[in-house]
Amino acid sequence: MGRISVSSVCTFVLRPKELGPIELRSFAAVLVLLTTIAASGCAGKAAISAMDHDAKFLSENASAPPSQLQTFDGHTLTVRSHNADQAKAILITLHGMNDYGHAFDAAGRYWSDHGLTVYSLDQRSFGALQPGEVSIAESWPGTELLVSDVRALVVAARTQHPDLPVFVLGHSMGGAVTLLANASGLDDVSGIILAAPAVWGGRQMPWIYRATLRVASAFAPGKTLTGARAKRRATDNDDVLKKMFHDPLVIKGTPLRSIRGIVSLMGEANEATREQSGRILFLYGARDEIIPIPALKQTSENIAQAGAGQTVKFYPDGWHLLFRDHQADVVWGDVLTWVLENSEPVTK
Repeated sequence: MGRISVSSVCTFVLRPKELGPIELRSFAAVLVLLTTIAASGCAGKAAISAMDHDAKFLSENASAPPSQLQTFDGHTLTVRSHNADQAKAILITLHGMNDYGHAFDAAGRYWSDHGLTVYSLDQRSFGALQPGEVSIAESWPGTELLVSDVRALVVAARTQHPDLPVFVLGHSMGGAVTLLANASGLDDVSGIILAAPAVWGGRQMPWIYRATLRVASAFAPGKTLTGARAKRRATDNDDVLKKMFHDPLVIKGTPLRSIRGIVSLMGEANEATREQSGRILFLYGARDEIIPIPALKQTSENIAQAGAGQTVKFYPDGWHLLFRDHQADVVWGDVLTWVLENSEPVTK
């Protein structure tokens, strides 16, 4: 189970000392090569088209729930819907690295049974790819597009449900994207939920790790890593790990160009923790082996110092995949309670 237990590439990013072949004595030679590499263009970002399209939901027919999102640049992304019969609020969910919207399937069914309509996005280049969409095996989408897609989903949800409050929940990589979107202003959102956000990048990551990754991604951008050597678990739920292992939409190996992309995203998200506002629910578990606990604590402290209205939930038995652990129902209930208690629009 070691290989699939590290279902996120974060294990490679966060614990490079366990990679095996890369040794400290080689770092000096690696750093010399840095002088030959341009500071940009190595992460394989996708080209950005004109942002002149209306953000809206698309459905198979008029009576069907939304199954796609049209983004500001005209692309379509997969959306997985859980509709409440009498919705009290809208909850947008963003998955972690190498995962997709199905990560919130069980939680989404619970929330919709209790009054929340849930829209789970397959973020750009992940999950069920739409025509014209490329996976992270070919290109990293880039921070700007990932954040823009969240904004598009918020606009579509507000258009579809003008009288209901909208909340955004981001887990791991999705939490990093949510932090960045919130830092630059999420219009008409009543609150955000950050679940074990991926924030260990940029200046928080030792410079020698960043330097090595920069060189490696420049000279072998397509080299794929699985994180199997790290032998870290993402959850205590073996059934979930087995399903992820056999799910073709869960990415098992990540090219270095995309690893560099997620490291850059995490660094930007870390900086954005000091620019948060509005209502925030912060969730993390003591047994998280993917994101360092000190980094999560520092993130929460930064948010508090920024003056945001933050509620923190700490789970002694919580792992990284908080919404799929054995105690996931406790986390689902906490999210539901917080959303319903804060379902009045907030001025940011």
